[in-house]
Amino acid sequence: MLAASEKIDFEPASRVPILVLPHGVGFHKHVPDVDSSETRVSGVVAPEVLRQDNTRILITHPDQERHLTSLLPEAVGRTVLGGDTSFDLLTGSAWLRDHYRDRLGLAGRQRLVLLTSTWGGQSLLGARPDLAERLLRELPADEYRVAAVAHPNVWTWHGAWEVRRILDTALKSGLLLVDPTQGWHAAMIASDVVLGDHGSLSLYAAASGRPLILAAFGDEVVDGTPMAELGRTARRLDPDVDLRGQVDAAIAEHETEKAELVADALFALPGRALEVLRAWCYDALGLSEPDYRQPSLRCPDPRETLPRVHAFEITGIVHDGATVELNRFPVQASSHRPHSAALRHVGIDVRERNLRRFADAATIVRGEVHADDRIDDWLTSTLERFPGCRMAGHATTGGCDIMIRDGRRLSLHAPETLRDAGLLTSALYTFVAAGTVIPDEFELRAGTRSGTVTVSR
Repeated sequence: MLAASEKIDFEPASRVPILVLPHGVGFHKHVPDVDSSETRVSGVVAPEVLRQDNTRILITHPDQERHLTSLLPEAVGRTVLGGDTSFDLLTGSAWLRDHYRDRLGLAGRQRLVLLTSTWGGQSLLGARPDLAERLLRELPADEYRVAAVAHPNVWTWHGAWEVRRILDTALKSGLLLVDPTQGWHAAMIASDVVLGDHGSLSLYAAASGRPLILAAFGDEVVDGTPMAELGRTARRLDPDVDLRGQVDAAIAEHETEKAELVADALFALPGRALEVLRAWCYDALGLSEPDYRQPSLRCPDPRETLPRVHAFEITGIVHDGATVELNRFPVQASSHRPHSAALRHVGIDVRERNLRRFADAATIVRGEVHADDRIDDWLTSTLERFPGCRMAGHATTGGCDIMIRDGRRLSLHAPETLRDAGLLTSALYTFVAAGTVIPDEFELRAGTRSGTVTVSR
């Protein structure tokens, strides 16, 4: 029998072979004991269970045996050295990074910031529940996306409604809340930086080569473990300093060779987890292994993609009368953004569900291409319906058709990567708001995307 939890309680007379599998990396965290008022080390089986002689504990590195037997003398001779299925999924599927990024809906060179949280008051979500919202407020949406994965205990203890309530503003601003049972491996592979805590996912991130920032780190970590060492050496988040600068620095200054050192301290049999597990199971049952090789699986695709955001606060700057630079931030998370000298406006796509946003919008667009013979009517009726709107834009196959409130009607043609009606309309709005003559051709810069846009009058 395979047990994914150390909290097992079988009748002593039962002689079924039992292998307790870790649901994290090693034995690195003190947790409350539900059966007493004390704490225990997560992953450690009760002594009376091991005395039955039919139970074994899977470890992934010989150092874990020495650590485990120092905590539990009954574990001597009761361990099995094996692999780690999650680490094998992360490393074996790493070459599919572009595939997972596509599945998540990342565009071009957008950077994915992944938050990982264990459970409890000292976790990332427990200590910094507003971090996701802050990241979405400070990171331009065309350059960065944000996802989060929370330990299953967070969902179990608080319930899905409460988790989503706590993260409500972030979710409405484009945060992807990854299903903890499927998708976190793919999200980690697709990520550019991980902001974690003292949960095992921080160890997986470091061992698989992801830049890591510890945004929280509890004192419940067991001394002398790889997690304690990670807490001593890893980069720490300073909540009082610009988040974007810290994220960019972690990516730029990442030392890839350190990943191998972390992995070597955690996993003695990389790539062999399923092979060793199958061998143990057949041996425990007294059977011969099949003569076919153990399949090697890639990690599954995430169930959900990054959500679309349809309401932005846009800051724009015109350079030399022929280049416009835009940064977009979700309106939901932007209410407390610091002031800047850049021109600002709110831009809304008609797919936005919050109708009150439209009253604040300087630009309103229809971001999906429709029949050309209906565009003029839509542009006109939109400006009539929303007197605060200065420009209406409608997506076309080549770019965007725009009507300005003063009656001018323009068509913008852009390279494929910039065929976003919201971006194009906001670029034109920035020229007008800056008092600059609209050129026949201009350079548009939005995050990692740039290109030449032509204007037809």
